[in-house]
Amino acid sequence: MTVSSANTFDPETIDLATEAFERCGIQPHTLSVHMLDSFRRSIQYLMAEWGSRGPNQWALDEQSQALAASTTNYNLPAGTVDILYAYIRDANSDDRLLARISRADYASYPNKDQTSSSGPSVFWVSRLVGTPGVWIWPAPSVATLTLRYTRMRQLYDVNSTLTQTLDIPHRFVEALAAGAAARLAT
Repeated sequence: MTVSSANTFDPETIDLATEAFERCGIQPHTLSVHMLDSFRRSIQYLMAEWGSRGPNQWALDEQSQALAASTTNYNLPAGTVDILYAYIRDANSDDRLLARISRADYASYPNKDQTSSSGPSVFWVSRLVGTPGVWIWPAPSVATLTLRYTRMRQLYDVNSTLTQTLDIPHRFVEALAAGAAARLAT
């Protein structure tokens, strides 16, 4: 018996909707616009749940931010959930890992405007509603440093036409179909 040697199975969102409803005993030809919208919302909630359980390795990316002298906080890109680790890169492309601290630890520092020519040694991340941010300490006294970090981003939204490929790796297709069916069955 020969193997196909193809690995192109990459279902569109509408195919996953059909699969989820069939698992609930609902035939595809009976699907309404309301039912498909319910499916879209269900998988949005499911993917949000996955994001809150810990880092989705496929939703990690590298970011960088040029540091300004005497500046201690920066907005993070939209969709940032958290920073896993951060480091400072100097003008010679040498990297130095920063220690992560809590908001309370940062609050305990008496002089938040302190500067250092070697730049920050610690960071904390604000994950409140709105624009996420990162605070560093001490602030660099020179503008030749770059903050580089690995962030966990939100999974991309599902559009209303259900025609795109979802922001999940192939190995999660079954979990998404099963999770959507479970949510729709209730």
